[in-house]
Amino acid sequence: MTASPTAGTGRAAQLYSAAVELFMARGYREVDVAEIASAAGASHGTFYNYFRNKRDVLTTIQATTDADIVAAVGPKPNAVAPASVEEFIAEFGDRITRAVTYFIDNADFMTFIALTAAGVEVMDGDPLGWEWRL
Repeated sequence: MTASPTAGTGRAAQLYSAAVELFMARGYREVDVAEIASAAGASHGTFYNYFRNKRDVLTTIQATTDADIVAAVGPKPNAVAPASVEEFIAEFGDRITRAVTYFIDNADFMTFIALTAAGVEVMDGDPLGWEWRL
């Protein structure tokens, strides 16, 4: 089962937050499940009620980040399609500004996602058979 970090203050969110903090501070490879659980105030076994393994937490972090980026750069609620080229260019410029702002505001985290997380071994069953290593 993959936990949703959007559960607020629930156990899944605590485990997710602990994993993010530990991965960023020490690196993915240097952190184990027991440390994540302990940092979240949970038992080692409780971790497995929410995530299959450490890689599952990382996959959830990556998926959540993807969704956050889409939300930050996507159309605003109740947006209507641009009626002119000028409106399209303005909307496009606004989205680029929001994307750059998101990346600047989350620079350390985005570095982790882009460089560290991308270099972690790919889960078994990768259709391309790639194995990433730093």
